[in-house]
Amino acid sequence: MSEVFPHRGLSHALIGELNDFLNRNDFPELYRSYNWRNDNHATGFRDIMRLELRLRHNAQTDGIMCDDIIAVAEWGQKRGRAPECFNTPILPSGELYLSDGEPIPALVEYPTSPVGTLDNNTKYLGSNIS
Repeated sequence: MSEVFPHRGLSHALIGELNDFLNRNDFPELYRSYNWRNDNHATGFRDIMRLELRLRHNAQTDGIMCDDIIAVAEWGQKRGRAPECFNTPILPSGELYLSDGEPIPALVEYPTSPVGTLDNNTKYLGSNIS
């Protein structure tokens, strides 16, 4: 069993769990067998691709808005209350991507930082579920 997951400030226990997960799973097979509503290998993952393109475009232009967040919640069939948004944009442009389309360097070191912004600007979503 090889250690393939880079350190990046994670605990040794979590690195061990991630390495075990990587070594136990056949990722091409997981990809081929994934099926969520209309999204699967045979259909080309159309719905999630549409969401990804929408979110990437909006993140690089006007920012991610409440209707984008609701579209993701609907795609995922979120149960309970619909997300509520407090600020617009929910994630301002420039928080995820540089002007050239590359991810901002801080995401490499702090990949969950946009989640804090999302939590601060929404209710009934993520860690603000109740």
